[in-house]
Amino acid sequence: MNDSSSLWNYNNTVPKVDFSNPDEMIRANGAAEAAQTDRLKAEVEDYTQILAQLRQLYEKNNELVQKLQFMNRNTTEDIKKLIEDNNVRITQKLETLEEWDHKAFEQEMKTSISGAKEEIAESVRESSDAARDLFRETTDMGHRDNVRVYRNVQAAMITELAKQTEELGEKLDRIESLSAPDPAGGMMQKVSVGLLIAVMALQILEGAGLIAILTGILH
Repeated sequence: MNDSSSLWNYNNTVPKVDFSNPDEMIRANGAAEAAQTDRLKAEVEDYTQILAQLRQLYEKNNELVQKLQFMNRNTTEDIKKLIEDNNVRITQKLETLEEWDHKAFEQEMKTSISGAKEEIAESVRESSDAARDLFRETTDMGHRDNVRVYRNVQAAMITELAKQTEELGEKLDRIESLSAPDPAGGMMQKVSVGLLIAVMALQILEGAGLIAILTGILH
């Protein structure tokens, strides 16, 4: 509103009139109505300006609201897109990690299997070597035992043969002393005596079981 309108009152809008004079009363009423009309027009103009300003503020606020809504909508879409992109990247990372874990597990299994194969092969080689060494030791031990037995048997045979030879010698001495020597048949007598000695020796050896022992050792 205009500042001058606030200074108006009943005293300055309605001039002093002589109420006894009808003409003056009419003029005074007309002047008062005109002044009131001017004041109302001024107030209307002021209200119109205020309404115009309010409309401008409304339009600006409306424009701002639309911009905020647009920005909010865009921001929401951007945030949504960002979340979706992040989800995609996270999924890809998880798939990559899962693939790496699977490959690492396969590699670990292959390494474990390979290590187990090597351990088994090494164990088989060690067992084979141990069995071979044991067989060789057993063979050597058996050979040594056979040699020892053979030597013991040989010593026993030598002792027994010496004893039997001594007995044969005594028997031959008795036979020679009992038999009458014939110069013409000396060679035949020696052959007969040799055969007799061989037959007696074989009988003695067979009786002592030495021939069977020697045959078993040689085979």
